[in-house]
Amino acid sequence: MANPVEFAEIYLEALRAQMLHLQGDYRKRKRAFDTLFKHCKYDPKGSFAYRWERILRRLDQASVDDAVTAIRQKSNSRASANPPSRKSPFPKVPDRSVAGPDHSNARTPIVPACYGFVTFPTHNRHTGLSEFAF
Repeated sequence: MANPVEFAEIYLEALRAQMLHLQGDYRKRKRAFDTLFKHCKYDPKGSFAYRWERILRRLDQASVDDAVTAIRQKSNSRASANPPSRKSPFPKVPDRSVAGPDHSNARTPIVPACYGFVTFPTHNRHTGLSEFAF
C-alpha cells in the first residue's frame, strides 16, 4: 500500500457517508425497519428480534461524526505508537483449492469458517431499502 494514511482517510469518509445513508434510510422508513422481524421470537436473553431492535436503537442514537473522529484518533495514536511494518496482521489463509472436472485449472480458495463474515450494506432498487449482503 503506497499511502496507508490516505487510504484510512478515504475509508473513513466512505464509512461516514454509508452510516449517514443508513441512518437516513432508517429514520425515513422507521416503521418498515422496526417491524421487519416482529414475527420472530423475542427474548431479551438473546434472540435475533431482540438484537435487531437494539441495533436499530444504536443506529438511530449514534453520532456518526463522533464515531469517525474517535476511529481517526485511535488510528492516529496506533500509527504513531507502531510504525508501519511489511508483515500482515492477518493470519495466512491455508491454500485449499477446489478443481472440478470441467474446471481443471480453476482455483477457488476455501476460507475456513473461523474467518467469519463481513457485511456490506447494499441498496435494493425495488424496495428502496438498504439491505445487508453476506
